Amino acid sequence: MTIRFAEPQDAAALAAIYAQSIPTTVTFETQAPTAAEFEQRIRTISEKYPYFVAFEGEKILGYAYAHAFYIERPAYAKSVECSVYLDRSAQRRGIGKALYGALERELLKRGFHSLYAVITAENLGSRRFHEACGFRLAGRLHQAGFKGGRWLDVVFYEKILADGK
Repeated sequence: MTIRFAEPQDAAALAAIYAQSIPTTVTFETQAPTAAEFEQRIRTISEKYPYFVAFEGEKILGYAYAHAFYIERPAYAKSVECSVYLDRSAQRRGIGKALYGALERELLKRGFHSLYAVITAENLGSRRFHEACGFRLAGRLHQAGFKGGRWLDVVFYEKILADGK
């Protein structure tokens, strides 16, 4: 398995991986973005934040990226939200941890301080994954999203990357 920065030509593969989550509560999006929309996301996010893909041979197995936390304000400039998505065939193989490791190293190199993950509360797999990666539960928003005919809570996980500078 190899990890590298995402490129616009990865868009179709990343969109296909992400589309696996659309019918679930892993994401609050209800329509799968097109490859063109994903290409734009890669370009926009990569202008300021790291965006990685993991692959074996020609097959992309997953991706992880960081983006602005909450809203763009100077006080939040060193804080980011992160996401990781894996193809179903690539889960439970250490690929997510490897992607987050690359993401965290690059974020530290770029001077970021705080890392946050926003997870649907019922997504126990993602919660356990983030805890195994050193994140800790920071809070819960009740009935924050409506999907699949029901209200869903989200939980915030946090990880401090830097020493307070």
